[in-house]
Amino acid sequence: MKILSIDPSIQHLGYAIFLVKRKIPLTYNKSFFKEISAIKVTPDMELLYYGAVKNFSVNKMSWVDKLDYMIKRVLVLSTEVKPNKIVIELPECYQSSRGQAALNSGALTKLFSLVFSLRQALISGNICTINNICLLPVSNWKGQAPKEVTMRRAQERWNYNGTDDNIADAIGIGEYYILSIARTLLYKHIKDI
Repeated sequence: MKILSIDPSIQHLGYAIFLVKRKIPLTYNKSFFKEISAIKVTPDMELLYYGAVKNFSVNKMSWVDKLDYMIKRVLVLSTEVKPNKIVIELPECYQSSRGQAALNSGALTKLFSLVFSLRQALISGNICTINNICLLPVSNWKGQAPKEVTMRRAQERWNYNGTDDNIADAIGIGEYYILSIARTLLYKHIKDI
């Protein structure tokens, strides 16, 4: 299964492409699960590629034109990659001074516009279905962890040697999604035993 994860931005969008090589085996013995909290689920996954879509005409375009540009670029990427699942970070507003500044500047409105327009374009363009696209709230995968933390995680866990925060976040989004889905499948199976 191929998963495309996206850290959205109308200026500098990060993406990562993961390959989950095999499904988690669901043939476990019930006695094996005495201590569920001790189980660590790690599906066989590989980070195939990562990158960024950059909008170089920062001052020459309106934000709506920048939004359209990013959507077109992601549609091309998605068509080439042919992912089974697309995971896009869903922004949230925090009460911090930085969060309030983003809200007051209109940046959050633009980001929400990109996320939902991108979702609609992917669905209406038959690149994915409603069931194959996931909007992952930032608080679920990252919380309020600073960019340095997600950068360090990408470097340590995936040997990411770049310095692009947006790419590091896209890697974190994909990793979180894959591992959370793996846990969900495992716990559902345990409950059914």
